[in-house]
Amino acid sequence: MKASDERKKYLIGLAKNYLLITVGCFVLAAGAAIFITPNSLVTGGLSSIAIIVQYFINKSGSTFMAVDLVNWALQLLFLGISFIFLGKHYTIRTVYSSLVYPLFFSLFYRLPLAGGMSIGNYVYSNMYAGGFDYAILLLAGIFGGALVGTGVATSYAGGGTTGGLDVLSVIIAKHTPVKEGFSSFLMDGSLVLAGLFIMKDINRGLIGILSAATCGLLIQIVYVRGSSFIIADVITEKPDEIRKYVETEMDRTTTIIAAKGGYTQQDKPIVRVAFSRREAQPFKSFIARTDPHAFVTLTTASMINGEGFVPLVDKNHRKRKKSAKTEEKGRN
Repeated sequence: MKASDERKKYLIGLAKNYLLITVGCFVLAAGAAIFITPNSLVTGGLSSIAIIVQYFINKSGSTFMAVDLVNWALQLLFLGISFIFLGKHYTIRTVYSSLVYPLFFSLFYRLPLAGGMSIGNYVYSNMYAGGFDYAILLLAGIFGGALVGTGVATSYAGGGTTGGLDVLSVIIAKHTPVKEGFSSFLMDGSLVLAGLFIMKDINRGLIGILSAATCGLLIQIVYVRGSSFIIADVITEKPDEIRKYVETEMDRTTTIIAAKGGYTQQDKPIVRVAFSRREAQPFKSFIARTDPHAFVTLTTASMINGEGFVPLVDKNHRKRKKSAKTEEKGRN
């Protein structure tokens, strides 16, 4: 393949990724600004922090609209935190969506339509034209969660991230045994409980939980599709560059396997690495830049146990230990 063809292929792939991230941010912003925010549903993430702030502003008697401004401030704050603790490589992946998402959100949240209302307020006012109804609120929560989940999954498919609290999850996973999914669940769950406690509306709180569950389900359906882990085998002439990238940028380790080509009979190393699904696209993009002639095989894994992943646990250890103590007690 000519260098010009390789460059063209790389640029097409890059454009496709940014298109997916842009579409994902658009759908995510639509779900959050049209259904979640106007209904004050706390479902987790930065938008929930902004909704809680807006609740206190409204309670004080002010009509100032602050949700998108709080979103902007928090996104920029976490971009700075990402650069300090995760480095420029991760931050570059995050910066585009961290700017495009709040931009789309502000448009849905503030851009006036006919009658001078924003898109979010226009939909909200028409939803409750006949009066407030929790059944309508439930539908808003489900549709909002579905749009948010689809948007997040589409952004992941393009190799991007949604920024925000995801940055904290990655930092926690990097420096502690706690994995991203669990820490993200704890943070989102804490926000949902905080919203339930502050707003003192159990029905709205339960609908917020259902909306968050719908979001997670759509991420599973659209992006994860039953597996969260990838095992990659790379046959390459540049194993050292790939190994260095995996160790320094992905904070993973590699296994170098000696192999011989069946047709060429040439010795070529295989670099094997395991990582989460969301790391797959950046990894493939790096391989494309570093060694376009590499042969890459990606295999999904339902579970990976060991250092850096789910710890190995002997589920029968406690049972055996308890049984041994019982037998010892019986002998005594």
